[in-house]
Amino acid sequence: MRIYLEHEGEELGPYGRERVLHGVRSGKWPPSTRARAEESRKWTTLGELLADELAAPRPEPPAPPAAVRPVEKKKPQESLPARPPFKAFLFLFLAAVLVYLYTMKRAEPKEPVRSFETDPPAWMASPQLPVPEVLPPVSPTPSPSPTAEPPE
Repeated sequence: MRIYLEHEGEELGPYGRERVLHGVRSGKWPPSTRARAEESRKWTTLGELLADELAAPRPEPPAPPAAVRPVEKKKPQESLPARPPFKAFLFLFLAAVLVYLYTMKRAEPKEPVRSFETDPPAWMASPQLPVPEVLPPVSPTPSPSPTAEPPE
């Protein structure tokens, strides 16, 4: 059933029966509001038009679900420490340095170490470029003064 409502002399609607019931129960429209069924021309109040539904007990809304607490994860007893142990890293570092030094001492070089002072390379032993001669210092030439007359 569709229902028309009258508000301040103006006809509103049509609205569905469930929507009008919800409006009356929520207080949006008082039961004294003038209304008529879609198939009728006679105006009456919402209280009279919906007397059967308004007299029936309202169904209670379903209870909200119980609050669910998040499950706390328990840490196992044998968990790793939050910070790695410093002493263990220091021990491993020192052990690695000692192994490196021991292997470098025992390793024989593939060729002997050369010194440029005792055994210079061939290109240094015989220079191919001539050595420049030292030139005598050049004396500066005097520049003509601006006030002097040019020679004729």
